[in-house]
Amino acid sequence: MEKGGDSMTFDYQIAVPSYGRENAIQLKTLRMLDDMKVDRDRVLVVCANYDEKERYDTALHNDWKTAVAEIGIANARRWYHNHFPAGSRILSIDDDVQQINQKKDEKLVPYEGSIDDFAYDGFSQCEAAGAKLWSVYPVQNGMFMNDHTVIGLRFISGGVFGSYAGDSVFNVIRNSSGEDLENTLRSFTQHGKVVRLEYLGMKTHIWSGDGGMQKALGGLTERLKDNEAALIDIHNRFPSLTSLYRKAGNILNIRFKHVTHMKIPKESRQEFVNAATRQR
Repeated sequence: MEKGGDSMTFDYQIAVPSYGRENAIQLKTLRMLDDMKVDRDRVLVVCANYDEKERYDTALHNDWKTAVAEIGIANARRWYHNHFPAGSRILSIDDDVQQINQKKDEKLVPYEGSIDDFAYDGFSQCEAAGAKLWSVYPVQNGMFMNDHTVIGLRFISGGVFGSYAGDSVFNVIRNSSGEDLENTLRSFTQHGKVVRLEYLGMKTHIWSGDGGMQKALGGLTERLKDNEAALIDIHNRFPSLTSLYRKAGNILNIRFKHVTHMKIPKESRQEFVNAATRQR
C-alpha cells in the first residue's frame, strides 16, 4: 500500500504475548517479523512471570526485549495496553503466527510488503473509519476472502490485531478463553465499529503445540471445557449480537451477527484514508 499523509511520522509498537514457547516463538513469530524487516526496537515479548522471562532471555540471547505481565492471555493484553503510553498504536501478534498472507484471485500467497507496510495499512484505515480495533480475515482460505475492507461488526481474531493503548475495552475482559471474541464485541459496543481487512490473512495453528493456553489450563481437554464455558458466558452477555451452535465433533462455537456500515474496495483504501485525513 502506498503510504501518504503523515506516514513519515507513523509509529507503532508490537506486542507478542507468549507462554511456554521460548523455542517455538523463534521459529514462528520472531522469524516472520525478521523476514518482514522489523525494527526490533518496536517489539516487546510479554512473558507470564519472572521465571518465564529468564528462560526467554536465555533462549533469545537477549536479542529481543521482554517484559513481565501475568499468566493468562487476557491479563497479558490488559497489561500491555496499560504499559504503553495512552493512544499508542499496538500491533498484537500471537507467538505461533508463521506468516501474513494476501488474497490473490482465489488463492493465498505470502504478503509482499514489510511489517511497517502491513501496520500502516491496518491502522490508517482503522483511524480513517473512526474505529479502535482492526484485524485480518481469520480463516486461511482465499475462496472465502474478499477484495475489500469491512467496517461494522466482524470477528477480530486475537492472532493478529491492531488496537490502541489505554482503551478501556481491554480492562474488563473476564475470560482468557474467547478473549478475542469479547474484545470484538466490547469494541463494537463501545466504539460503534471494528475494521477487518478481508484481503489479508495469517498462517497459524490454533489449539495446537505446547505452551500457550494449553499449558496455562493444564491440557487441551481442560482448555476445551474452559472455552465452552466462556462462549456460553459471552453469548449470555451479548445475546443480540451472537448465537451459539455446534460444529463438527460436537464442539460449541459462536457466530456473530454481521453488521456492515461500509465496504472499502482494496484499490480505493488510500483514497478513503486521504479523504478522512482532509476532513480532520
